[in-house]
Amino acid sequence: MKTIAEFIADSAVLELLTLHFFGITLDAFRMAGGILLLLMGIRIVTGNPVQAAHEMKEQVHMSSLGEAKSVYRQIVIPFAMPLLVGPGVIANLILYSTESERIGKTSLTLGLIGITIGVGALAFLILLSGRFLQRLVGTIGLGILTRILGLLVAAIGMQFVVTGTSDVIIHTIAPEILKGH
Repeated sequence: MKTIAEFIADSAVLELLTLHFFGITLDAFRMAGGILLLLMGIRIVTGNPVQAAHEMKEQVHMSSLGEAKSVYRQIVIPFAMPLLVGPGVIANLILYSTESERIGKTSLTLGLIGITIGVGALAFLILLSGRFLQRLVGTIGLGILTRILGLLVAAIGMQFVVTGTSDVIIHTIAPEILKGH
């Protein structure tokens, strides 16, 4: 069974080869990754009120095991998995690793590897302490924290779109316009 790190590394290499094969620029990839992160963030923030009402109704008649499964379905699957190994993570790794290669500093690449390992360890600890966190902040607090994190994910996605768009304007469109004059 593959670990998350192996999956991310394999995906990053495959994505880079795919980008080069199809002639996709990093700016286009940055904007697409930003849109995906933005959509994930919006989905996390808005939630699904019909599904939430249905799950509240089910929680009244649930055992402890059923409640644990419900929390797992509500939080870990829709929130953690796309953020741990989804397209946004893979896009981030590709963008930052190519940026460090472009600058030519191996210290940035080593820092990226260290941060990736650190974030993975932090995610592991958070997932491990899920029950404790739920008891600490409660159901309402967990909902509020989830939406705040969703807003953060949406803001990161939007920043990717802004950065990609400005890079395309500065490095591609503006030089072509200036050539004509």
